[in-house]
Amino acid sequence: MLILNSLSEDISTKDKKKNEKCFHPSKERIEYNSVIITEIIRIDDFDKLINGLKDLYDNVDALDYRSIEEAERMINSQKNRLFKGGEAIILPFITNTKLGIVTWWRVNKDLGEYIDHLKIIIQGISPSNIILQVHALLNPKASDDLNEIIYRMHKTKSVPVKTTRGDYTSIHSPQKIKKDEISKLRNTIKNEITDFLSNYIKGYFINFEFEYSVVPSIDTFCFNFPKDPKELIKWGSYNKHFINCFSTNVSEMNSFRMDNYLFLNEEDSENKIVNQLIFANPVDSTPELLLKVRIVEELTHCSFGLLAIKRWIELQEYLVGKLNDIITSEINYLETNTIDNLLKKREVLYKEIFSFERFKIEIEKYIDLIDFCNFNSINGINLFENLKGDIKDRIELIDNLIHIYFKQSDSILNLKNIDYNAGIQNKILILTVIVAGMTLIQVYGVIRTSDMDNILANIIFQHIIDLMIIPVLFMNYIIKILAFFI
Repeated sequence: MLILNSLSEDISTKDKKKNEKCFHPSKERIEYNSVIITEIIRIDDFDKLINGLKDLYDNVDALDYRSIEEAERMINSQKNRLFKGGEAIILPFITNTKLGIVTWWRVNKDLGEYIDHLKIIIQGISPSNIILQVHALLNPKASDDLNEIIYRMHKTKSVPVKTTRGDYTSIHSPQKIKKDEISKLRNTIKNEITDFLSNYIKGYFINFEFEYSVVPSIDTFCFNFPKDPKELIKWGSYNKHFINCFSTNVSEMNSFRMDNYLFLNEEDSENKIVNQLIFANPVDSTPELLLKVRIVEELTHCSFGLLAIKRWIELQEYLVGKLNDIITSEINYLETNTIDNLLKKREVLYKEIFSFERFKIEIEKYIDLIDFCNFNSINGINLFENLKGDIKDRIELIDNLIHIYFKQSDSILNLKNIDYNAGIQNKILILTVIVAGMTLIQVYGVIRTSDMDNILANIIFQHIIDLMIIPVLFMNYIIKILAFFI
């Protein structure tokens, strides 16, 4: 039983009850075990990944450096492995220098305030993509801070909010305060991990143009809960306020079990990006450190790469939105847009769309090649089969939208091309008339200065005019034909 920390004697009975909603039913200590991060490395960054791994593991003993060399060979050959899921390579442990542990089979780095160890798994999934799965084993401070948040007493707070339409007061209950602080702690730890990795790895999510919340992550917490599926759902419903403090819920649709692990999606999160959690049941009286290591080791054999793939697909919705905005802008400002401006936009879009098309083809094949852990809902729905279906549906929808938008985009470009060619045609016609006029003046001048009779000169001059009009008309006709085909 955890001793509660009543920081204030003037907590009202009402606030006291609201605080207790975030308590574990048995008021036990909750262990914040680890964080799992998944990342996609695209073919453009394969060489940077190799160099980053060499820098990261520069002090590893020669014997254990073989796994780095094996990873390098795999990365170099990945682009030639057509639709073959690569074998996962587990790289040496990275340990926080603050622990003072020096061994031949690990490297020591400054991992920040909350991380004891990092374990990186690298797996080639397609000719153009590699998945990194990073397990961060947390130190006791993470659990201490988590329990301090959960079991500390808070008063209801009134928080002023300013908006463009005026100010108002938002009431934050103790449960809301705790929920926000837990989310803040999770984000702080995640940022520590991603900050460290960004020094060595250029990934799609870690170096994304937005914030670190887009990096797919799973937070692992350890506490007691029922093992029987039906009892678990009842327990989750009865203790929904406690579960909700972790920004999730235990329900038939949102809960996927495997042995002593419960996989959950975030619910009621303020982030637009939804990440995941795993609740681990300790089952026995295994010491805390050994339990942490056991959980990390068991989850190491689960590939969560599909979460990275799904996140990549979700972010492609930004591409669809960008394409929609560009086309809308082009329609609204068709007359003022230059052909050069349109072509520059196409260059960017073509690159992104090619990347999507390549990813789509490769990943559709990859999904059917990789093995996954058997997380199932109480209704018998398999977590990863469900993810596969969702990914395929999203790919199909995005693909259809891109083709529709791009068809409209081509129509706009063709219209602008016709307008551009018409302008060129008029300029050529004017230039031809000017050249013809200058030539005519020169010929007339020669004739006038000759000794020929003026009448004869006028007759010859008129014939020259007739002969010069013919090529001008012919040139105009040719230009029209070329403009039609262009």
